[in-house]
Amino acid sequence: MRYGLVLAVPALFCASVMAQDNVALPAEVYQTPGPHVVVNGVLLKAPVREVGGSLFLPMRAVFEALQAEVKWFPAAQQIEAKRGATVVQLWIKRPVAIVNGQEVRLSAPPALMDGTTYVPLRFPAEAFGGEVKWLGAVRTAAITIAPLKTDTAEPSETGARTEPAPVPQTGALEGVIVTKVTTGVTALVIRNAKGETTLVEIASGAVVTRANIDGTPQPATFASLELGDKVNIVRDASGKASKVEARYALVKGVAAAIANNRLLLEDGTLYQLQPDIRVVHPDGKDAPLAQVVKGTPVTLDLTPDTTNVWRITIPESVAQTRPKPAGDAQHILTVAAVGYTKPLKAGEKLTIQVTGTPNAERVTASVGDVLRNLRLTETAPGSYTREVTIGANTNVTAVPIVAVMRVDGKDTTPVKSPTPVTIDTRPPSFDALIPGDASRVLDRNPTVEAAYSDPGGSGVDAASVRIRVNGRNVTKQATVTDARVRYRSNNLALGNATIEIGISDLAGNAAAAQWSIVVADAPGTGVRYVRHDASKPLVAGQKLTIAARIPSNPQKIEWYLGNKLVSRSMTRDAAADEYRATYTIAAEDAAGEYSVSARVYMDDDQGQVLFATDPVTVVAKQRAFRITAPADKSRAPSPLVISGEATPGTEVRVTVDYESRVAFLPVKGRLFSGVVKADSRGIWSTDSIETGGMLIRPDTYTVTAESLDAKGDVIHTARITLTRR
Repeated sequence: MRYGLVLAVPALFCASVMAQDNVALPAEVYQTPGPHVVVNGVLLKAPVREVGGSLFLPMRAVFEALQAEVKWFPAAQQIEAKRGATVVQLWIKRPVAIVNGQEVRLSAPPALMDGTTYVPLRFPAEAFGGEVKWLGAVRTAAITIAPLKTDTAEPSETGARTEPAPVPQTGALEGVIVTKVTTGVTALVIRNAKGETTLVEIASGAVVTRANIDGTPQPATFASLELGDKVNIVRDASGKASKVEARYALVKGVAAAIANNRLLLEDGTLYQLQPDIRVVHPDGKDAPLAQVVKGTPVTLDLTPDTTNVWRITIPESVAQTRPKPAGDAQHILTVAAVGYTKPLKAGEKLTIQVTGTPNAERVTASVGDVLRNLRLTETAPGSYTREVTIGANTNVTAVPIVAVMRVDGKDTTPVKSPTPVTIDTRPPSFDALIPGDASRVLDRNPTVEAAYSDPGGSGVDAASVRIRVNGRNVTKQATVTDARVRYRSNNLALGNATIEIGISDLAGNAAAAQWSIVVADAPGTGVRYVRHDASKPLVAGQKLTIAARIPSNPQKIEWYLGNKLVSRSMTRDAAADEYRATYTIAAEDAAGEYSVSARVYMDDDQGQVLFATDPVTVVAKQRAFRITAPADKSRAPSPLVISGEATPGTEVRVTVDYESRVAFLPVKGRLFSGVVKADSRGIWSTDSIETGGMLIRPDTYTVTAESLDAKGDVIHTARITLTRR
């Protein structure tokens, strides 16, 4: 979250007489020189200070004009204001505020001026939902904000609202030090894992220890505690800290690039600079962040188990440090598709963002072979973006964005986005409709079925499937997967029955099928039926026997398993008065539930369809689940292809995670995640996975393969570890 936090007087808002006509201004703004501040048409009677082109007002004047309750905690130099359900917390000289638990960067922090707390005008107004306009002609900031509903709190006898006395918070507290307070009281502001902050006063005689993450705690003082230290605090009955145990982490390396509050070291590890970042020399003297340049040796102070940097120590004389040649440094920090959450279809937008070295000569990005060498524009220092509208016939599946940056006349090594992108502009298609269009069905309860697929696309979204029979939505009563839908009708009326099925792929491309069948009574007399002998699921190699009773003598019979013609047998069992056919389940028959039917032809007509009451379930032949290549504990090849064995038709989720270690700090990430399917032989394999061109040089790769059931639950897991090439 980021606000335009201060009011830049000269140019941020355009001055025009027309703007004044749309804002109610009191006469005083025309009679006296500005700057002025007007809230909902009322002029604030408070001193306005212009500092560095920004307007500051006394804390209480701002918040009370916005109908906010304000509290001042002098020990912590903290401001807390509440308006409705919005709570804002600020600290003197701290360039970060907290709005409802979320951090917000400030361009100008609150400040003490002549003993009075001043706050930047624009931030609180917008944080509470107001709108600010700068009217340059009269040097006036006009704030418009919706009135706050009347507070219904019970007043006391004196008319003032009563609030309960604060209850000291006791017990253990764990978090990160974000502020140290030394004025009037010794205290720490701690932020916990939920982002909540707590002020803790240090008790007299409190036991303080501090140590590296792997070290033994050593006696320490309050002064030796640093911002970013991870602390465990024990509070006494009064709520004061009686024991403080602090841990920190140190990483040494050489800076490669710095941009967008991120620092990249030459070993490929990436770190996040905190808002309160300090750069110091070994003697403790402060240095500007601008001195952290490519080739600078650095020691980073981190919060343990994170990549959050709070302090950077650099040599006394950076000028004496020999920078590494430009061609050896990595200039790209991140490559990403902003806001990408699902496959994209034609007409949707793909926003590519690359961060890295500011003022690069050129930054280009490609997505497979369909979007090549897109030129990105630097929209902020070190941040390059390009928005692309997806055109027709633009299709790629699980392809990373590949970016290249040119600096000092040289192109960097291509860097890939960690999350691949899928672009799918083609709708899925129907492979089979059962019964076929205009089929004559001698059954009042026929099974309706459709098979569909999305070859080369994002895959059919099972949740999108809808089926209607004679206009009635029967989806909830149907069996639906991402490959087929099956519905057993119930007592259809004689005559035409209309079937409608709609599907969409994961990108949102839609397809629909509509056809009709004729539901009829069987001619003549006698019992008609189709049955089968499969009392349990079948696997490849097992036999299925299908029988049909047909009183009249048919000219021919076609026997179907789903939409597959499996026999044209005319064998008749006279004793049972049935026609029969046998079929051996083939290895290529996909696992699933299939209708069983017979199309009976009498006198060369178009055929009449009879369905068995129960479907047949085919399951894949069991096969040991394993990863066959690469071998466990071998070196990772480039490109990397993961192969294995599973029961035919089984979906397999494959992930490749990497890990590197800088000193003691683990840096982890995910290189690949995707789902593949075992073929009819039980063999599965991923596409090529590039292991080169990464920001981080992994020490190890962990490959995990999981076989999934129809619901997506994990059945079996196989795992191997690979080492750096």
